[in-house]
Amino acid sequence: MGLQVTWNKQELQKKADRFEDVVRLVMHGLPWDLVKNTTRNQQQMLWEIIQRDQKDKFEFENASTMVGVAKALGGGVKT
Repeated sequence: MGLQVTWNKQELQKKADRFEDVVRLVMHGLPWDLVKNTTRNQQQMLWEIIQRDQKDKFEFENASTMVGVAKALGGGVKT
């Protein structure tokens, strides 16, 4: 039978903090094989790229929604 370790809340939070960025990168579609051995700086760089992409997507979707609403209300919006 294997050894079972029980972490206290502080130890659990410390472990979660250590792996959070890697897990989030994988959740955003990056392959595990790409991120599993990255340094903290590399993780931060990849996370910055993801955040920029999300910002660009939000701005595009927001602009598209505004054009759609204007057209629906009879506005003369040029696309």
